Amino acid sequence: MWATIRAGLLVLTAVVLVGCAAPAAKRGPDGLALDLKAEGSDGFVVLKVVSTRPVSLLNPKWQNIAVRSTGGQNDELRDLTPPYSMLGANYVPTESLYFARLKAGEYEVSSLGSTGAGPGLLLALMMSDHASMQKRLPRFNVETGRLTNLGTIVYAPELDKDQPADIVLLSGPVGQRAALQDLRDEGGTAALPPLGGGWGAPPEESAESLKRAREMVSMVSHRGSAISGGTFIGGSHLGQILMRTGPRTWVRESLDTLNRVVFATRLADGTLVAGMEYGRYQIKRPGGTWEAHKIGSEKGRVVYIEPRADGSALFVAGDAKTTRVWLKRGGLDHASDEITQVAAFGTPPDLLLTLPDALIVAWNETGILRQSVHHRIDKNTLKLTTYKESFWVVDWQYRVDGSVALTRQNGMSGYRSVSLDGARTWITANEPGYLGGFWLDANKGYAFGVSPGFSTVDSLLQVTSDGGKTWQRQGGPLVAPSVGQLLQVDGQELVALAGHVVYSSIDQGGTWQRVFPVPQAGR
Repeated sequence: MWATIRAGLLVLTAVVLVGCAAPAAKRGPDGLALDLKAEGSDGFVVLKVVSTRPVSLLNPKWQNIAVRSTGGQNDELRDLTPPYSMLGANYVPTESLYFARLKAGEYEVSSLGSTGAGPGLLLALMMSDHASMQKRLPRFNVETGRLTNLGTIVYAPELDKDQPADIVLLSGPVGQRAALQDLRDEGGTAALPPLGGGWGAPPEESAESLKRAREMVSMVSHRGSAISGGTFIGGSHLGQILMRTGPRTWVRESLDTLNRVVFATRLADGTLVAGMEYGRYQIKRPGGTWEAHKIGSEKGRVVYIEPRADGSALFVAGDAKTTRVWLKRGGLDHASDEITQVAAFGTPPDLLLTLPDALIVAWNETGILRQSVHHRIDKNTLKLTTYKESFWVVDWQYRVDGSVALTRQNGMSGYRSVSLDGARTWITANEPGYLGGFWLDANKGYAFGVSPGFSTVDSLLQVTSDGGKTWQRQGGPLVAPSVGQLLQVDGQELVALAGHVVYSSIDQGGTWQRVFPVPQAGR
């Protein structure tokens, strides 16, 4: 243990000695203000980094990249995306964007870094060693007055000895387009410098490298499953949609983008819908191809999309500070810009419950009182009502019988509650409940109990047949860095998310097998 801490402190000292590349952008309330004035032999560099899972507990994305010139000059590129706060941890960003000014010359990437708590809450500086970087990433050139587009680096943190950390460089057209699109989305309409420079080796972006990068994804946003007719469907990094078609049988849809899909669903007519960052969404009609759209001036992530009976469509989008609800009267794929913001409020959009007649966005306020703010949007009148509840929302589910099951937190314990009137009032139980619940109906439910260890958590499957009055332990533990959450349960399979990894059990919790990321033994 102490050797790990000493090593981390030594590396931290080394990072302090690295100079910071001249900033070429400053973050403001409306995004990045780009400083495109080049002095002397200055050139510019843009790079996107996608981590397929959080790099560390406190800092889930890469914060800095150390580069070294052939002349021995050390510089550090710093992430320009909004800072992460654990207080808004319903959504965990793992993408980084770098845009900096460097002197013209040849450089190598010497390390990627992010400080934060690692396994066992030890101080960890998550960095790749110099020798490994030289093998994985070639040198690159910066030219005076030009923009060097380095494309996209995809990084998968280590899972176990059979699946160590991995890096894929996407430096061809797809990876470069992703980096440039993020820079334009953040930096507005400013004219960028002409392209020049680049990696010293030929661009690496074969179909095989892109396929390998996409097999590394495992974080799944599954909200769209609630309106997909019983099919489990989830969005993930690198433009991926994952659909379960049977026990341990999945179909993968790949969009022509490297953006994260934060919402995905399949409508009754077979249409696929995907919501992404920067107000973007895509649709794919049966037999058609993916079509890209954007919600007006929206720059946040699109977390929910629902067509309405009158042909219009509702959208919920937002960021770490604000939720915005939009109405598009022309429907999902209408070419017109007839879109109106019908509600906005000052909390993130991620703790969302969808009901037949309403959308409810909750926000757990910090403090010992365990209170939450709820914003309720009536789907028919589009009227917004805001009120407080005397509990934190851990998870909630609209059940097939029309009731709502809630796991709430009061004090340090979780409890179960049920609403029979659309989450307006709650019937509460005073005995502690279990986490990550999934209900087949009002009586049959599955959840996880927790047995914490030093660096992992045992999620212990619990089953009830009487609406949660009594629970029975079933099967073996699901061992992961964090507590499990059940995503899908049917008569054949249990699907759970734990430690941002997807697991499956086909023997009612007796054993668990990793599904995503795709196992790559021996790599």
